[in-house]
Amino acid sequence: MDMIVTATSGAGKKILDIMNVKPGCVITDVARPLDLPPEEVAKRPDVLVIESGEILLPGKVSMKNIGLPKNVAYACLAETIVLALEGRFENFTVGRNIEWEKVREIYRVGRRHGMKLAAISGVNGPFSDADIRRVRKLALAARAKAAEAAAEAAARAKARAAARRSRAAPPASKAPKARRTSKRSTKAPTPGQQAAGRAAPKAVRAPSVRKSAARKSA
Repeated sequence: MDMIVTATSGAGKKILDIMNVKPGCVITDVARPLDLPPEEVAKRPDVLVIESGEILLPGKVSMKNIGLPKNVAYACLAETIVLALEGRFENFTVGRNIEWEKVREIYRVGRRHGMKLAAISGVNGPFSDADIRRVRKLALAARAKAAEAAAEAAARAKARAAARRSRAAPPASKAPKARRTSKRSTKAPTPGQQAAGRAAPKAVRAPSVRKSAARKSA
């Protein structure tokens, strides 16, 4: 998800595992006590966790230290102040069944009395522009690293699938080698060639001159 709004009364229960959200996610933690304590937020510097529901009160405000900057109050406390200023002694937005029209009405009345949303804050106080740029830079780097890891995993899976297909395929049968045949002429032999092809009688060797002379002298 790109944005998560959590507003529970879990009171110490683990509502959200911050390690499972994607880099660059913006989490608005409206719960009091917080659903994401500081030690959980510190695990993900690439995620922007906002402590929402804080109102900047007008004028000089004198109140006890509630862990917020000067003139800043929680939205639930600011709603009570608005109702008192209006002379309306009633339960306005309590519990889970909150109507959007009442949310819009209390916002309009608060604006009429000079109230406005406080600065965007986190577990370590208000966010500066540099803080937000740092979270964005870390988120982009984490997303690039995750994309690279995913591409490498896909390549390995593709290689394993190709190897499995190669092992499963039957071996290719070798074609028999063609026998070499001598090229012989298919033309019919001529009468002369037929005569030459007949077996010729063996030549009789004539007796040597010396043997003939020896016979005469005998």
